[in-house]
Amino acid sequence: MNVGARFAMMRTRMKKPTAEYETVILGAGLAGLSAALHLERDYIVVEQGAAVGGLAQTDVVDGFYFDRTGHWLHLRDPGIKAMVDEFIGHRLVNVVRKSKIFSHGVYTHYPFQANTYGLPPKVVEECLLGFITAPARTAPARGLKRLRDPKNFEEFIFFHFGEGIARHFMIPYNTKLWGVPPREITSEWCSRFVPRPTIDEVVRGALGLSREQIGYNATYLYPKDAGIDVLPQALAVRVSPLRLSTSAVAIDLARRQVTLSSGETLAYRHLISTLPLPALVAMSRPVTATIRTLAKKLRHTSVMFANFGVRGRAPIDSQWIYYPETRFPFYRAGIPTNAVAALAPPGHYSLYVEVSHRGELVADKVLPALRAAVVDAGLVCDARDIVVERMCNIPCAYVIFDDNYFRGVRTILPWLARQGVLSTGRYGKWTYCSMEDAMMMGREAAADVRRGARGRRARKK
Repeated sequence: MNVGARFAMMRTRMKKPTAEYETVILGAGLAGLSAALHLERDYIVVEQGAAVGGLAQTDVVDGFYFDRTGHWLHLRDPGIKAMVDEFIGHRLVNVVRKSKIFSHGVYTHYPFQANTYGLPPKVVEECLLGFITAPARTAPARGLKRLRDPKNFEEFIFFHFGEGIARHFMIPYNTKLWGVPPREITSEWCSRFVPRPTIDEVVRGALGLSREQIGYNATYLYPKDAGIDVLPQALAVRVSPLRLSTSAVAIDLARRQVTLSSGETLAYRHLISTLPLPALVAMSRPVTATIRTLAKKLRHTSVMFANFGVRGRAPIDSQWIYYPETRFPFYRAGIPTNAVAALAPPGHYSLYVEVSHRGELVADKVLPALRAAVVDAGLVCDARDIVVERMCNIPCAYVIFDDNYFRGVRTILPWLARQGVLSTGRYGKWTYCSMEDAMMMGREAAADVRRGARGRRARKK
């Protein structure tokens, strides 16, 4: 750091705070808004974007409602469900999942491991026999009470699903999604999000005798007349003060002050951050060398996606489709209007495709290839039917659960908490989660703040 930068930082630290709050919340996504709602008072929410919602936003273009890729709402927590019901329950409809995989020239039902019927017979044979003889099922028959737990996601796949399912779907698809081989990812992240069917379900699925919906997303909720940002907008109405188009640029952990892009400095007793964890550490001072090093080792995958508004009727009756094969540049496509027709003008449908990357992609160069690929995949009958197209990028889309992940997160988060900073939400906790999970994390952060306030009052007495 040069002398001028040091001097500017010193002036910033010496500056008296513009305002003081019990809690400053960085980010008005679902986690930040939930935290504010559960705190109820003496807070301020600061959001760098011009709108609330984070990734749960909807762009409206010529009558098309484009979410920032698929955002389907799953509710299992009674408190969050009650809050959502109160705010937007009358606007939600329950949707039964229609999801497929396209591989070997055919569509099969999701999840692949329980729905191989329709694939070439040799592929079905390999998948079925591989599943039956996978270590997870053969170990007890061999008198082995316990095998070594899988060390990484690739071992997890072979252990539970066998070689056929691994080779024909799990390995290629997850390599496309994460941007790194599954052997670089730990197995600890996937217990909830990777369906593990029984032998009965796999056999029936191979014979075409079952269409059971398995997995956490078998059904979901969605607004019946608009995009997903109905939810954060409803939360934001009840949140004040809320500052939009304002970002945090520096955090003084010792003085407990946040410097904003506006030049203001906010003093806080508690800081709730939903910023990506590495970004939070990078803008904070003082930070130990160990914490800074661990934060720099945290990795993520970015996602560039294209939204298309298309004339006519969707040629595929599915809400989203997985593409494990490398001949398609995208790993997943979604047709939201197959869930809620109101997301497009009459006589049209909406479509998005997702491409993961860990480098730099130029939208203008990627779009022509994606336009051609959606026609090749049968998602659009004729490129001339595309009436709207928009490219967007999510710089931090999926965190990578590699060997550095757990040591980093389990060290950084408690260290920040000791400095009065609660890092929460999908990217604040640096995890993979649903929208409901994000709101639950915000509620948890608010509860931690309230416990801290009660503790201070008790000590004063």
